[in-house]
Amino acid sequence: MLEATSLIPSLAESASRARDEMLAMVAHDLRNPLNSISMASQLLLSDPALDAEVTRKTVHMMQRAANRMNRLIGDLLDARQIESGSFLVEMRPELPSAVVRDALDMLQPIAASKGQRLDTAIEPGLPTAQVDCARIQQVISNLVGNAIKFSPAGSVITIGAQGRPGAVRISVTDTGPGILPEELPRIFDRYWQGKGRERGGLGLGLAIAKAIAEAHGGCIGVYSAPGAGTTFYFDLRMTNDVTRRSGRRS
Repeated sequence: MLEATSLIPSLAESASRARDEMLAMVAHDLRNPLNSISMASQLLLSDPALDAEVTRKTVHMMQRAANRMNRLIGDLLDARQIESGSFLVEMRPELPSAVVRDALDMLQPIAASKGQRLDTAIEPGLPTAQVDCARIQQVISNLVGNAIKFSPAGSVITIGAQGRPGAVRISVTDTGPGILPEELPRIFDRYWQGKGRERGGLGLGLAIAKAIAEAHGGCIGVYSAPGAGTTFYFDLRMTNDVTRRSGRRS
């Protein structure tokens, strides 16, 4: 009993420390775009006669910063729903090929701005799958966003869709530096980011992608090796092989 009692303070301290670290990350990652909006608004207010092109670029920068804040807040809300078991997906039959092409249209300009190109490898005649389109687009956007971030200019990033027994596999393949073997087991952990990498968020994107894939009755995984690029994949069950679900405890 004494041993069990002695563990209580250390567990409480660990939980408090983890909470404080998370709050520090949130404050850090929200402060940067907030500072950008503040400085840009001061510029606009200080000189009402700013050149139209300067004004346009400043407003666009404010919009990008606001969008980044919205994404960070959205990730936090999703993480809270996952932890509480209230994470929801609303599925209906969709053609995976259409979902992939919609993602390509949305993400191609982002890749082009980095000197990269998106391509597709879609197997013809794929069956319909039960999909929450907005959530699956969220997964693809996260995986492609990571590929863009870690791939050099001139790279080709491929979004694939292939049939598997009872499922359709969606994949994102890049030609970046790859992931260290010791990092792979933690790649889908919440609030985790690899060492030596520039911070680009709260470390929630892949954890949320995992929850979305599992809420669809599928799974998510990764193949990677240093210097050999990375392939993330997730499976969607075919329409006749899945029951409708409103959510799943993760």
